[in-house]
Amino acid sequence: MIVSTYSKSFFLIFLIFVCCSYKVLAQIPTGQDCLGAAPVCQSTYNTASSTPGTGNYPNEQGPGTCLSPGEYNSSWFTFNISVAGTFAFTITPTIPNTDYDWALYNLTNASCADILTNGSLMVSCNSSQFGYTGISSTGVGNWNGPGFTNAFNSLINVNVGETYVLNINNWSGTNGGYNLDFGTSVASIFDSIKPKLDSIVPVICNENILTFSFSEKILCSSVQDDDFSLSGPGGTYTLSSVTGPACSVGGNEESIFSCTVFPSLTLGGTYYLHLTNNASTVNDPCGNLADTMSLPFYVSSVVAMLDSVVQPTCGGNNGLIYLSASVGTSPYLFSINGSPYQPDSMYTGLDSGTYLIIVKDSFACEDTLNVTLLPATGAVSASIPSYSNISCYDFCDGWINATASGGIPPYSYTWANGGSSSLVTDLCPGTYMVLIEDSYNCADSISTTLTEPPDVHFDVLALKNVICQGYKEGEVSLSVSGGTPPYTYIWTPYGGGNNNAVQLGAGTYTLTVYDIHQCYYDTSITISEPPAVTIIYPGDTTICSGTPANLQVTTIGGFAPYTVSWDDGIPMSNPYIVFPETDEVYTALAFDDSGCYSKPVE
Repeated sequence: MIVSTYSKSFFLIFLIFVCCSYKVLAQIPTGQDCLGAAPVCQSTYNTASSTPGTGNYPNEQGPGTCLSPGEYNSSWFTFNISVAGTFAFTITPTIPNTDYDWALYNLTNASCADILTNGSLMVSCNSSQFGYTGISSTGVGNWNGPGFTNAFNSLINVNVGETYVLNINNWSGTNGGYNLDFGTSVASIFDSIKPKLDSIVPVICNENILTFSFSEKILCSSVQDDDFSLSGPGGTYTLSSVTGPACSVGGNEESIFSCTVFPSLTLGGTYYLHLTNNASTVNDPCGNLADTMSLPFYVSSVVAMLDSVVQPTCGGNNGLIYLSASVGTSPYLFSINGSPYQPDSMYTGLDSGTYLIIVKDSFACEDTLNVTLLPATGAVSASIPSYSNISCYDFCDGWINATASGGIPPYSYTWANGGSSSLVTDLCPGTYMVLIEDSYNCADSISTTLTEPPDVHFDVLALKNVICQGYKEGEVSLSVSGGTPPYTYIWTPYGGGNNNAVQLGAGTYTLTVYDIHQCYYDTSITISEPPAVTIIYPGDTTICSGTPANLQVTTIGGFAPYTVSWDDGIPMSNPYIVFPETDEVYTALAFDDSGCYSKPVE
């Protein structure tokens, strides 16, 4: 007895271990679970034997169920309504008097898990003790509980698009199977809906496993690696080892599949899982072929953020990009156009173009960002197309006209002398600089020097004064330098039209010179003359007849020495000795050294 007790205990412990292990596998639904319900693909089903147990999701019954003691030796079926009408079925046990119970649920807007809490999902239920049961035109009510109640429930009106699950339980626990017949239904319930990609388990960066599900179970044998492809940030990816939990342990059908992705998904953003059907034909257990499609999903990763941009201006190479990052795990590193990664998120000295920004977090998760810098506004080029030097010495009549090209007009002008327009006037000799700026403050400067002609100088080359008073024999010759030749000469009060003046009487003469710019300069020249040659009258002299008389005159003016001529014009000595017999008048005429002569004196 002790050995026997020990063996029973060991057996119980083993069962507990098995049950615990079985619960771990409960995540994989079977045909005994609502999630593993077999799609209805034909009007009749025949099962040779009953299926014991309740699958990996036991007690899938909710409030108001007629099944007692709940789910027991169960099977599940599912169908969608493609043509509206009445729904009916019959269950015929292969072993007479086997008690089969059933419950029908409307999951059009619900899930299998909702059955446990939402009693309104149950549309019909029968747990009478009769084995031959179902829904028929002769049925009574929608709920027939245990005991000698009605074997058949009333017909159910169903609509297009509705989804139902049917749970069948072998309450008797026999090994016999049953025949399930939907042939009396007016509605069309056979599965004619094509399977499709339904959802993708959320993915974070650097993962290389992608898990996705179909809208219904897929035959494992119809799924191959080449049926799928993946595209998204970073290029095209390779998928391999596509399988589902049931498929990997030899099952026939599965709705959830996983695959290996190469390379790992290091970039955040939107990806697309493509069902291509390149290698085989993906289909459900009813033979409905899946169409090619693409299912987008988002990979959460570090997020590159553009804080601000300063577009290039002027001559370019001065653009700025300010970056930051969020999500992911700091610290962040930044790269631009393939440059080495750096912690600094600001890039300077950039020209126009499109820049590829890569942000990497501490787990090597990446995000990319394209930033486009527009062409620079262009450099401003200052020039002075025209100017005028000072026309006359010591004048301030110069001007400068500046202009600019490039950049973005309008331009502003700032002259060193305070001017603010492109043209500055009334300038004196000197160097002038202008700063020209466009509307983006791009600038260029230029300077030029204005000159003036030299001052005019007059040099007397020759000067001839008047020799004899009253004569016009003066002459002057001047040389002119400075200003801007050629010159125009004007003498006043007279003197001709060149730099030489002749036949000038005594007096002051002004020479005015005009250069090519009509600048004028003048100088004065004085022509002198000696005093007139004059004999100072000595008075009359009385002498006796026949006696000598000394006639002598005094001469002034002109240029000594003087010569005196008496009467006959022959120069005589002075005094002049005469012997008059009678009263005589003697006339004296004086000559100076230059030949100038006086008025006669008697």
